[in-house]
Amino acid sequence: MLDRRKFLTLSGAASLGFGVSLAPHITQAAALPSPSQSHSLNAADFGLKPNSSANQSAALQTAINAAATQNLPLFIAAGSYIVADIMLPNDIHVFGVYGKSILRQRGDIPILLNRESRTITLENLMFDGNQSAPQIGAIISFSYTNNIHIARCHFYNGKGSGLDLFKCSGEVSSNKFYDLGQTALFSNDGKNLKISQNDIQDIGNNGILVWQSDKDDDGSIISNNHISKIKTNNGGNGQNGNGVNVFRANNVIVSNNRFDDCAYSAVRINAGDNCQIINNNCTNIGEVALYAEFGFNGVIINNNLVDLAGAGISITNLDQGGHLAVCKGNLLRNLTLHATATQYDDARAFGIGAEADALIEGNIVENATHYGIIGGFGEFQRNVNVLNNMIKDCGYGITPSVAPNAGKMFISHNHISNAKLGAVVGFEWDQPKSSELAGKQQDFGQGQYPNLSLHNNVVS
Repeated sequence: MLDRRKFLTLSGAASLGFGVSLAPHITQAAALPSPSQSHSLNAADFGLKPNSSANQSAALQTAINAAATQNLPLFIAAGSYIVADIMLPNDIHVFGVYGKSILRQRGDIPILLNRESRTITLENLMFDGNQSAPQIGAIISFSYTNNIHIARCHFYNGKGSGLDLFKCSGEVSSNKFYDLGQTALFSNDGKNLKISQNDIQDIGNNGILVWQSDKDDDGSIISNNHISKIKTNNGGNGQNGNGVNVFRANNVIVSNNRFDDCAYSAVRINAGDNCQIINNNCTNIGEVALYAEFGFNGVIINNNLVDLAGAGISITNLDQGGHLAVCKGNLLRNLTLHATATQYDDARAFGIGAEADALIEGNIVENATHYGIIGGFGEFQRNVNVLNNMIKDCGYGITPSVAPNAGKMFISHNHISNAKLGAVVGFEWDQPKSSELAGKQQDFGQGQYPNLSLHNNVVS
């Protein structure tokens, strides 16, 4: 019988790579060619030459057609290749040497296109925009593709966008997008697209766009991406400068992403229903970090961290039907207007603002120049519940609307510390209206402001 102590010693050594008898097998396995290269076509066999200054589009197209016909992957060796207008057929898999197989865009046509293809797989390829396409163009443009898989590729050095997808589904993961004039990735009318673990930086206008032409189910999941240095080259008051922008797309999840240095918002949901913004980390955001605006119907904004932004979270536009939100467990701090703010930006530095059918619970707001938590604006307030929040070192703590026709706001069990201008003060539009309300205990229908319910708030 094998001694238990000897067995543990042997198994532990093997797991750390110390087993002498295993070493020859490990070395032999590492020397074997990867299965994908040993069972693929080589584009060089069809005339593709590395580092040539000639246009090699014809040779690459021939190689791709042959690979599709034989149902084999196509390998592109290390080197630089000037190509454009390559049409991808059905069931094509193209891969290269990570960081070394470079397809350089020629002229103003995308490098790769398709027509209603199924199953396109791209791996380990560098797509250099070569600063050759017009500002509105893309390095790669796909449409009507049911199953795309793009992994470990680079999209860079382009005047327009990196990857443009129309009515596509599939997965875009572990890629790098950088030095692009417009957008890193634009999905329009897509379905169930997974966008994950990508590194996106130095983009001219927006990081990721997920749009629908008409309000419709989308179902995309945008997760675990690192998005930074998003500028607003084309200007505007929020249509540019966003890490992620979701427009008319329902059931989209934006989770576990890292955002830094976005000119406007980290995440902006515009007219999207049943969307979630959860567990994101956001720093150095120019205006409102997390935004649900216009005709959205249902949003969850939970467990996010925002540090240094013009404002934290805005849930707005009851005037256009925007309503129904849960805003819970967020940490928001150092909220102050940037020196670059324009007349079109929100002039209020605040932690959380919500207008309609919203639960605001268990959040921490620290150091917001103007307001900790804002209720509605004028008459645009309906069924806002604010409870169990901690608000410290802000201008005003909580500011419900007490304007004529303003709806109800429930304020309970909040801890407000060092509110320089007042802990709980009613506002009429943008002007303070009431005296201090924090110490009052009243139900709806009582007191000078019967649209408010106030209970057990603590001021220190």
